[in-house]
Amino acid sequence: AKKGINYISDTEAILVLEAPGKKNAFVIGDFNNWEINKDYQMFHTPDKNMFWYRLTGLTPGQEYIFQYLVDGDIRIGDPYADKVSD
Repeated sequence: AKKGINYISDTEAILVLEAPGKKNAFVIGDFNNWEINKDYQMFHTPDKNMFWYRLTGLTPGQEYIFQYLVDGDIRIGDPYADKVSD
């Protein structure tokens, strides 16, 4: 998977975030009420430079708003996203 959003099917995507030296990352968004949830904790790649998460159960054609929460206090949008929300 490449950095950013990787669409696997109409209902699945893999999110990849480059964050070397960071301990953890979560995906937060409108699909989980913007809450930190262990079910949305991202996985480290073996080299510890990237985080990834596979989103499933997406509604085909629906746009979702999300951010990454890194190390518990850094909120960032996907730097590779086609659209930016404020």
